[in-house]
Amino acid sequence: MAGSSSDATTVQMTGAAAVGEQPLDITDQRTINLFSELLSMLAKELTEHELTHARLLCSHQGVPAGELETDDAVEFLRVLEKHDLIGEDKTQFLKELLEKSDISAGIDFVKEYEEKRRTHIQNVEILLGKRDPFFVGRTTFVSRILEVFGNQGHDKCRCVLVYGLAGTGKTKLAVESSAIYKEQAGCGTRLLRVNLRKATNMEEVGLWILNTVTGKQITQKQFDMELVKKWIMNCLQDTVLLLDNADDILNPSSYSKDHFVNTLSDLLSITNCHVKFLLTSRHPVDFMGLKELPNFKEVKLEPLPVRKSLQLLTKMFNHAKGLSGMVSVGGEALQDEESLVEIAKLCGNNPQALRAVASRLSSGFSPRSLVEYLKCPEGAQRVLDPGSLGSSQAVQDERKDFEDQPLVLNSLGAMYEQLPLNLKESLLKLSVFPSSFSLSQGAKVVGKKPSDAVIKFDLEDLKKWSLLERDDDSILDTGLSDEEPYYFMHPLVRSVCLSKIGSSEIHKAAYEDALRRFLAYIADLLKDLTQLGHRDFASALARFESDKTNVLHYLELGMGNKFGCEVIAEQENPASDVPLPKTEGLFSIFETFLDPSKRLEYYTNMSIRMLSRGEQEAWAYLRGWMADELYVRAKYDEAWNAVEEPLKVLKARASDPAIGRTNDLERAEAQLLYVKGRILVARRKYKDGIAILEQALKIQERLLGNHSLTARCLNGLGHAYFNKADDDRLCIGATEAHEYHLKAWEMLVKITNGKPEKHFDAPMYLLNIGATFHQMGKKFKRSNKKNADEYFNLAIKNYHEAYDLERALKLSNSPNTAFVLKNMAMSYCEMEEYEKALPLATDAVNIREETIGVHPTTARNLFFIGSLYDSLGDECKKSKKPEDRTKPPENYKLALEYYNRAFEMEVKLGPSNHSIEYDDLKTDLQDVLRKLHMNKELDKYRRMFKAADKGTPDLGDLSMDLRSVSGQASPSRKRSPDRMDAEDGHTGTSDDDEMAGPSRQRAPGPVFPDENPSKRSKCSMS
Repeated sequence: MAGSSSDATTVQMTGAAAVGEQPLDITDQRTINLFSELLSMLAKELTEHELTHARLLCSHQGVPAGELETDDAVEFLRVLEKHDLIGEDKTQFLKELLEKSDISAGIDFVKEYEEKRRTHIQNVEILLGKRDPFFVGRTTFVSRILEVFGNQGHDKCRCVLVYGLAGTGKTKLAVESSAIYKEQAGCGTRLLRVNLRKATNMEEVGLWILNTVTGKQITQKQFDMELVKKWIMNCLQDTVLLLDNADDILNPSSYSKDHFVNTLSDLLSITNCHVKFLLTSRHPVDFMGLKELPNFKEVKLEPLPVRKSLQLLTKMFNHAKGLSGMVSVGGEALQDEESLVEIAKLCGNNPQALRAVASRLSSGFSPRSLVEYLKCPEGAQRVLDPGSLGSSQAVQDERKDFEDQPLVLNSLGAMYEQLPLNLKESLLKLSVFPSSFSLSQGAKVVGKKPSDAVIKFDLEDLKKWSLLERDDDSILDTGLSDEEPYYFMHPLVRSVCLSKIGSSEIHKAAYEDALRRFLAYIADLLKDLTQLGHRDFASALARFESDKTNVLHYLELGMGNKFGCEVIAEQENPASDVPLPKTEGLFSIFETFLDPSKRLEYYTNMSIRMLSRGEQEAWAYLRGWMADELYVRAKYDEAWNAVEEPLKVLKARASDPAIGRTNDLERAEAQLLYVKGRILVARRKYKDGIAILEQALKIQERLLGNHSLTARCLNGLGHAYFNKADDDRLCIGATEAHEYHLKAWEMLVKITNGKPEKHFDAPMYLLNIGATFHQMGKKFKRSNKKNADEYFNLAIKNYHEAYDLERALKLSNSPNTAFVLKNMAMSYCEMEEYEKALPLATDAVNIREETIGVHPTTARNLFFIGSLYDSLGDECKKSKKPEDRTKPPENYKLALEYYNRAFEMEVKLGPSNHSIEYDDLKTDLQDVLRKLHMNKELDKYRRMFKAADKGTPDLGDLSMDLRSVSGQASPSRKRSPDRMDAEDGHTGTSDDDEMAGPSRQRAPGPVFPDENPSKRSKCSMS
């Protein structure tokens, strides 16, 4: 039997290595001898004459002549590798080429490479056999991954993508390779896994990575890709990060694929050899810019060669036979190699299918009878019955993912039909899980108690049939202490189960029963998360993370589509009803847990479905949350249109005696009024906005009482009063604003049972209270400096408490932190304590430059720092020290530097996006030039101002001009192209309409004295 003797040898060698021999070191670079190094050595042997002769010899090998015309020997050899004439395991043509070119030294190099590689491969095979004797045919692929991880030729982080058809063992290969690397590296290597299933944009990927590698619960509001880059740059421990199931984001039809690939390329430019990424996906990256990087490698995983398929079948049979003492079939049955070859063919040489089929050989099936059965499987695949709960497009789409593997699906389908009736039913029910599930979760959807021995036996029996797998995290650094076993159904097996739902009424009933249990389980989970989130947000977020894939699947079932697919109301089927959770505040939990794009998609699609079902209150409520998302993105017109129609519908229904003002109607109305009021405030229609918000507050207080949503309504009113007072250039409105913000804080204290520090909104409310104290201080500044300073100190005290809470909640150094720091600096500035204000304002601008980059808020922050230096210069000048009488204070030069940086950023923003302090910046810039006796430069600046106002400046010439004036270059920072939209209308702005882009953050959060259109950053007294 092919492969059987070598297997025995492998087992013997494994035992010897484990007992008496020195551990095999396969990570030592000397034992790997990279193929790239071989090519570099050979290139040195190819003279110009020999290279010409080699090109001639290759001219008949199908390589385009133009590609061979190169004088670079390394490039020539790379062309041969590109066209698959040579490779790390394909050296015969290379030797022939060297021999015909009479390069004997090169032949010796190749032979030495072959010998070292042969030894390395043997060592890898020994270690693989030790870990899993059934993992066959993948030794070369493991070696490639280890080569990339062990390569000492560069100092950057590195990445391997393993891609191929479903069931070829991508995850298994990744885990086994990582385990061997971790075992052999001997440097405290961490192995972490992130399941990217259902991740559809780069921000989600980055956030999930950051949560895993830091062990902290970081929310969507806190996240920025710069945090991932910082982690990579600062990582001091050797770390392998397995990014598993990157199918959705690398799908050719994914809108986010380009962003993902570009960001990955950016990450791989970071210098840190400790960090290794290992991706698995059904799709390649298909991007030459990434594929050409020396620290990136793609490994395409094909079905097994026939010889290896036979080896796997034989091994599994012999193993099962040895455990059970079977004699019914005997070794002679496996001599039917022709039938075994046919079995492998019918399984598509797919490891997942082969393992399942091999279980039948172990149970007494002869190879010939199994061939006949596989050719004519019972229960041909059927489409889902349109009248079933499983008819959701979200489920249908998952089945379509594998339609290109009919042989594999047929063979697995045949194995499903072989199952006893009780196991069929259990497997069918368990297919409702899109990912891993625990024993207790499995028991719940099957309809058993976790303590029931039957469910444990069923799960283990399905594992023996290779239709279910144990999700073994023993080699992963999970940090979890959960002893409960977890199981995993391969997507191919799950696809087969889904195809069986319509084959009988029994199957349909079983699946729908399990699906209802799954939906109820997730609905209860979300209710628990909502309640927990009001008391302990970090714990709620941790629980959500553990069930993230299940929750996303639940939401997709509700929409009827996978994320990224538009729902079509006409396809709505009343039978496929997924309950809409009605827990108040649930969607306020979503705003932190879910990516903003997913939130908007969910609210939009669900509102369409609710309308098609005639559930108008639910439709209106979801439209309110959809409008909320649009408002956050400063799309005020769209948000207004989203609330107006449902408000009219609700008014008509409320006046209908047959319907009246139900609780469902009022909760929808409150949400719509809340958003409408905030839009009016954003449009500076304060009186109308306040009146609408007060209506929303009355409803929330009556329906919810003390609740996060009620507190946010109070906060929104404080926000409105604050902005009204500031827009009118009056300080008297700060009292009303303070009262509402204080009520919001007091309600939060009640909600959290006296522990507001555990609630995510706590820093926001303290920040708002501080802002109102600041405004009160301004009221007394001219009339009573002592009283004014008392209020400013109260503001600073609240800012400090907000900052401490941010650190306790692990929110520090997020965009919100910049608001806290700058606000604190503003209060010190009002007290003319500029030296205290400077480091705070500088820390704030550093965070903004790293997180949001070129943005009006960043420009204003730079201008503010310039004004602080300007004020310090004025103080210095007034001191009339002798050394200051003949030359301007040094602080004026620093003021000019920051004014220049602010102006350069304003130019990059363009006329339509200038900050609200742009005109003040131009005035103060000219003033400081006069203070520096640089009057000759004024005309140059006026020309630059004129060009900037028209949007026609030459940025290159501008930078040169600014350098010539200030004597140094304004530092620039690299930033992602999608970061122009980072801060606007979220927790922290006063909706001054600086930018109309989307935001990750949440409105109507804290209000800030430094973020209002009438506020100037100039701090010196006139």
